[in-house]
Amino acid sequence: MEENQGVRSAAIFSRIPHNRTFVEIGVQNGRECNSHLLLVDGWRGAWIEASSEMCALIRAELGKGEFPGRFRLVEEFARPDNAQALYRDTCQFLGVSEIDLFSLDIDGNDLFVLESLLDAACRPGVLCLEYNAAFPPPIRVSVEFAEDRVWGFDDYYGASLQALADVCERNDYRLLTCSIVGSNAFFIREDLAGAFNLRPIEELWQPLRTGITSLPGGHTPTLKFMRDALYR
Repeated sequence: MEENQGVRSAAIFSRIPHNRTFVEIGVQNGRECNSHLLLVDGWRGAWIEASSEMCALIRAELGKGEFPGRFRLVEEFARPDNAQALYRDTCQFLGVSEIDLFSLDIDGNDLFVLESLLDAACRPGVLCLEYNAAFPPPIRVSVEFAEDRVWGFDDYYGASLQALADVCERNDYRLLTCSIVGSNAFFIREDLAGAFNLRPIEELWQPLRTGITSLPGGHTPTLKFMRDALYR
């Protein structure tokens, strides 16, 4: 589900040290993804998107797909067996040892990609993870793993908040907040968590509120402000 969480991310990072770097997996056309606003504000990072059609749209609107040291678009299907490489390649591209914000929304093997990344000792400061809000805590569910899993435009996607939280907590991440729409959850690395008053998962979980996301936005979203920022 598309929901721009750039403002929420900026609020989180206003309390903790960071280098203004990100990697986002699953951006569709990029116009309403979680790192769009951050890019406009000068952050550096990478978008990873499996759809050739969506990548072509992004390249056409930006004029190209890579701005050295600043931003690049990677056309790749994220899987458990390549998650670590995608993450480390972005770190190398940006010249950092770890990424500040890791965002994941692929409507399928999310839990397995996340587990593979964290089990490989990749340690971004903050995780932004889409969850399936049809299942409140303490219900633990996930789609069955399939190598080529893609969303079928129904309610069979991703994983419940509790299932994601279990993987995160095992790897020293703590649930920080959930979006009011009931689609994205933010987890913070334990060494950074002292800047926040953490609450139990039962209090933070939000149900899916599709009516909020369907409200008219007023203007057609584009990548034009982002393009301007990248060419400066």
